[in-house]
Amino acid sequence: MTYPVNTAKPMNRRTLLTVGFCLFIHLLATKLLLAQSPVWEVSRGEHRFYLGGTCHLLRATDYPLPQAFEQAYKEADRLAFEVSPEELHDPTAAASIMQEGVYTNGSSLRDVLSPEAYAALAKQGEKSNLPIAMLERFKPGLAIMMLTMQELAMKGLNEEGVDLYFSNRATKDGKPTEGLETSAFQIDLLCNMGAGYENEFVRYSLDDLGKIQEMIDPLLDAWKIGNTTHLEELFLKDLQRYTKLYNDMLVARNHRWLEHFERFLETKETELVLVGFGHLVGEDGLIHLLRQRDCIVECLPADPTKDSP
Repeated sequence: MTYPVNTAKPMNRRTLLTVGFCLFIHLLATKLLLAQSPVWEVSRGEHRFYLGGTCHLLRATDYPLPQAFEQAYKEADRLAFEVSPEELHDPTAAASIMQEGVYTNGSSLRDVLSPEAYAALAKQGEKSNLPIAMLERFKPGLAIMMLTMQELAMKGLNEEGVDLYFSNRATKDGKPTEGLETSAFQIDLLCNMGAGYENEFVRYSLDDLGKIQEMIDPLLDAWKIGNTTHLEELFLKDLQRYTKLYNDMLVARNHRWLEHFERFLETKETELVLVGFGHLVGEDGLIHLLRQRDCIVECLPADPTKDSP
């Protein structure tokens, strides 16, 4: 085998310096990015609170959590979750989900879904070891949640997430807690998700489940370093195509939560707010909305006890 002769001119000193400088900037940017975390400090004037983006389920390998969570927890006088721990641990909540999430008028998934959507759901149920016969009486929101939980567990995401971890810590340490919304609201949101656009909701959800294997590592990697840009690419862009679902799940809730944040910015206490990471990113995300309200929002370094690079 013959190889072509390299006739290209060697790079001159200026070109080498330019390439070297660009490489240095790239490495510096990467180092700075890796020094970030999923926790932000929100301040206005003399008042502040911490805002942590969470994953509701994690793998064993995702512990210990980024040190920034621990630092924010230690400095926090009280914690706020999407739903208060008291309501979350209420045994009647599970019963309410089963009551709200089941058709009581004689309808079934076969009745409300198109033949194509129903067949796709049945195929996913077989793959996830949840036969469609077990899901038939559930509303689409609850059926999709059960399939999602099953798939995540099969992929190793069966450890308590950030929310539950710090909820248990706060209970043990006697730190006050509160919820940004009620469990009744979340149960209604979950069980009636997709109502009126069931086929579209099932198509989106099944497409999302189909990508779960390839998305787990990139999503968790983006979460650990607070990479909002990457998470927006991985998660939000697909969801935004389904306007009502996007608004119900994220936008409307984010705007309601701002009332709580305004209250936090008027107290002498320091709060740690823990919500799903998806609520933080994008133009409708909490980080952008808080900055629009003249708040300073700064990402904490991965380990606040060490000097930034």
